[in-house]
Amino acid sequence: MRDRLLAALDRQGVDRPPCVSSGQTAILELQRAVGALWPQAHQDAELMARLAMAAVEMGGQEGARVPFETTVDASAFGAGVAMGGPTKHPYVSWHPLADHEKLDVAQLPDPRRDGRSPVVLEAVRKLSGGQVPVLCAVTAPFTLTCMLRGERETMMDLIVDPTYIHNVMALAEKFSLSFVEAAVEEGADVIVVEDTWASGEILSSQQYEGFALPGERALTSKVRELGARSILQLCGHPMLNLPLMAKCGANGVSVHQMVDLKEARAVLGDGLALVGSIDPKDMVLQSPERIMELSKKCMDGGIDILSPACGLDPTASLRNLQAMAEAAKSFRPGEG
Repeated sequence: MRDRLLAALDRQGVDRPPCVSSGQTAILELQRAVGALWPQAHQDAELMARLAMAAVEMGGQEGARVPFETTVDASAFGAGVAMGGPTKHPYVSWHPLADHEKLDVAQLPDPRRDGRSPVVLEAVRKLSGGQVPVLCAVTAPFTLTCMLRGERETMMDLIVDPTYIHNVMALAEKFSLSFVEAAVEEGADVIVVEDTWASGEILSSQQYEGFALPGERALTSKVRELGARSILQLCGHPMLNLPLMAKCGANGVSVHQMVDLKEARAVLGDGLALVGSIDPKDMVLQSPERIMELSKKCMDGGIDILSPACGLDPTASLRNLQAMAEAAKSFRPGEG
């Protein structure tokens, strides 16, 4: 299982695309099935690991992915987090670097000590050591800056005070690099670099190149140095910045469901694995038969790793998760 995923990310020959979600898979059906409900599973390493493995053992996924949400890195900086519930993701409710003067006294967090980072690292350790590859997400410096400063305020500062944003990003990058190192030490095979706020629907090409891309490259370079693999995952339609994403240094890029796969391959080149690109909404609304059709279409189109294009909504269907896995396991390149 691990060998197929790593070979696919290295763009080596595989018998078929692996089915591994680069985004979160902890849907409500799995939470209930294994007794690991949110928000408790966000805060307890044993529950987190159990829920991650449920996607493998019950959902047919070929990799265990943690965490299930994006506020972990911000929590290490002391951000206020509303923890949500079984069908509601946590979100940052208070930004610790909202005021400029707070950066002067900000301390660099330790991922092994601060916030919920230690919970994630312990879950990675519990999941590692077997044949199931472990995927661990880290928030890219630009998106982490948005959580620390505030999303709206960051977007304004890109124009009126870019120096401050670069200074916050420098602190965020130091933490992200230390988190990546700790995750790989605990056994993570793949680091998913999440840059939610860097999509082409939010950042211009100039902004992406100046603010988001350097942090992404720093993380993917560290991952390669440590001997692991990386996947870049953005939310929103990325087509505007796809040519720049080709320079991110990741092994794979998560492809938005609206991006034509042939066009993505032409822009990103042969060196990057394409990950995706099932619409997460379809995992909620469509039938298993339709998910199998869409999965086959993705694989026929050249996808290297079959996956939802972003993290799953908690109301997604377990049967659809299984259907996606069944489609991958029955696929043979060149048939049909």
